[in-house]
Amino acid sequence: MPTDEHRALCARMMMPESGRLARLWEVIADELDAKLLVAMPGTAGELAAKTGLSEAEVERRARALFERGAVFLAPKPEGLVYRAPRHLIQFHDASNQWAQSPRAFLDLWKEFMAEEYPGFLKLLIGGGFPSFMRVVPAMAATAALADLRPADDLAAMIAGADDLAVCPCPCSRVERNCDPSGRCLQVGRGARYVIERGTGERLGREQALDLLREAERRGLVHTVENKQALGTVICNCCTCCCAIIKPGIDDPACRPIIAPSRFRPTVDEAACTGDGLCAEACPVGAVALEDDLACVDPERCLGCGLCLQACPVGALGFEPVRPIDSIP
Repeated sequence: MPTDEHRALCARMMMPESGRLARLWEVIADELDAKLLVAMPGTAGELAAKTGLSEAEVERRARALFERGAVFLAPKPEGLVYRAPRHLIQFHDASNQWAQSPRAFLDLWKEFMAEEYPGFLKLLIGGGFPSFMRVVPAMAATAALADLRPADDLAAMIAGADDLAVCPCPCSRVERNCDPSGRCLQVGRGARYVIERGTGERLGREQALDLLREAERRGLVHTVENKQALGTVICNCCTCCCAIIKPGIDDPACRPIIAPSRFRPTVDEAACTGDGLCAEACPVGAVALEDDLACVDPERCLGCGLCLQACPVGALGFEPVRPIDSIP
């Protein structure tokens, strides 16, 4: 049974009453592990003083929790600092890359994501929580744009990264509707994390660009942390599993959790042949045919640009509809 410490970990993630989340913590952390997690952050010496465990036991347990995705490591002047996941999404993504996770653990996550996660997102949105991920348009859609800003430019992001790695998609590992392999591109600190943990493979810059081009060919949507600075991940998201995109397809009230790109497709009516390929390519149903002409629903459009690469006659353009300072 989950302990008070397991429930305290749920409370940190704004879900104090979630029995499913408590059971997830129970699978990944026994009673002493949970006590250690509640005491974090801290060095081994600090955590030993808080918990009564020896420093060696703290280090052993913290390393095992790191491998399961429940602890993060931060080298500091005072020594190696151990910390627990900061929020629910971080716990979801890290723990679902745990290679030895029991099938029951993934099943419980799937149940949680279906039954409790949408309500959690609505709670965040209703409380004014900003979009924490943002769509970046496909490179194929922005290739002809002049003055492309770094926050909109995947090639610039790759050029500016000091480390790159690829790891399986945690959302697809849970939902199991599509292949999770070779999907999530980790950047900088995120790349170093998955390499040290053994859940990711280091990539060179050209390999990373090839991965992004292949993702576009597969109809996947690029998303990053919603900030102008380079973050730790470039996700290549499907609509059948993604914990950020899928909820908004199922329920419009969940859409604000992801910010669209700054761009939106335009339609050259004289050039449009009404073949419908753009509508088929749109991952969220924002493009449709009306009177044999493509039209774009601005409320649904993510600005991913996948429709542009699908149009064989070049009838779609791409223009900015939000200023650069709309990105935090």
